[in-house]
Amino acid sequence: MCPRLADVPISLNGMSPIRLLINILYAIFLIAGGLVTLPVGSGGGVPDVVLHGSAHGLQAALLYWLFAPTMRPRGAVVAAVCCATLFGAMVEFLQLFQPMREVELKDVFANTAGACVVGMVIDLARRSRS
Repeated sequence: MCPRLADVPISLNGMSPIRLLINILYAIFLIAGGLVTLPVGSGGGVPDVVLHGSAHGLQAALLYWLFAPTMRPRGAVVAAVCCATLFGAMVEFLQLFQPMREVELKDVFANTAGACVVGMVIDLARRSRS
């Protein structure tokens, strides 16, 4: 009989295994999206910088959701924004090795802006509740 995921002894310093798994799957999705060459216009008319900002803003929110139970609130926000920003820069760096992709600094700025905006919204919402 296979044990339930909740019964498997995993030490994550208080982090939920389900939240960690969701973050890992989303990270894989972002890496795949950053390395696969998409046809022109595949964003449905949405500007590229909006897609980048939204994707890494969502990543910052998911990371905050992962970190919040184990860290101080402000620290969780800062860690989530920093991790999402560094992850976005890493995906752009990996595009150096893809012949059909090109690294764009504006994408890194859009990733950072999206993560920062979501971080500020989380911090403001958290403060307004207390």
